[in-house]
Amino acid sequence: MINKIIKQISKEDFGSFLDIIKNYIGESELNSAIKHFDKFNDLFLGYYINKRLVGIIFGHIKDDEAIIDAIAVLKDFWKKGIGKKLIYAFESIAKEKGIKTSSVGAALNPINVVNFYKKCGYHIIKKKKDFWIMEKNL
Repeated sequence: MINKIIKQISKEDFGSFLDIIKNYIGESELNSAIKHFDKFNDLFLGYYINKRLVGIIFGHIKDDEAIIDAIAVLKDFWKKGIGKKLIYAFESIAKEKGIKTSSVGAALNPINVVNFYKKCGYHIIKKKKDFWIMEKNL
């Protein structure tokens, strides 16, 4: 039987979490993850299949807005709905905290990143230097 679960990233899983960030998102997000983990650890979620961490999402709250800092799913698990499930879990926690809006910075390329967020209900509100700011009312 396959066991699938979304749960908060524990301190024990933080190393695996950071490995996914390094391999799929880049070193630039490492500082953000480390900076925000202790204060916003309930917004650090992992998708586990049979106890293996295969997807992550993390973010923080600023000015009554839940900001998605990063999301990543191991390549072998793409196109299985894991990213959407992680986003919806993140949003659910934000709603429980009374947050009404979620936002994310989506890279201009590849365009499928923007389309992914659109499918999750986000819309473009403005363009920055090399990414779109997208937002969703929760």
